[in-house]
Amino acid sequence: LAAAHELLLGAAAAAAGLPGPEGGGSRALVGLATAIRALLVIALAAFVWAVPDFGALVTFAGGVAAASCGFVLPPLVHLRTHGMWMSPVGKAFNVAVAGFGLVVMVSSVYYAVRDMLSARGA
Repeated sequence: LAAAHELLLGAAAAAAGLPGPEGGGSRALVGLATAIRALLVIALAAFVWAVPDFGALVTFAGGVAAASCGFVLPPLVHLRTHGMWMSPVGKAFNVAVAGFGLVVMVSSVYYAVRDMLSARGA
């Protein structure tokens, strides 16, 4: 969200002929930055209110992101970078951790989708 804010702020400042976000704090630029922040917050709030069960959506995204970043990717990267020097037991352990992460990810997606569908039917 911060990157989007900086990108929007830089584009809007360039279109208005003002210095960019790094170029100083003129009143017009501060007002423009405040307006962009307010619009981003309003857009995010509208999105949250438009989704019937936002908690289930967060559970879905969080389950996928947490499982992949915490359990799947680290052992796969470790295997890719250090696999040729690892023992077979170490390789098996890394594969087991990645497999466990995939099981956690699939179960998280299953329960999140089930919750979304039950909220829609209720």
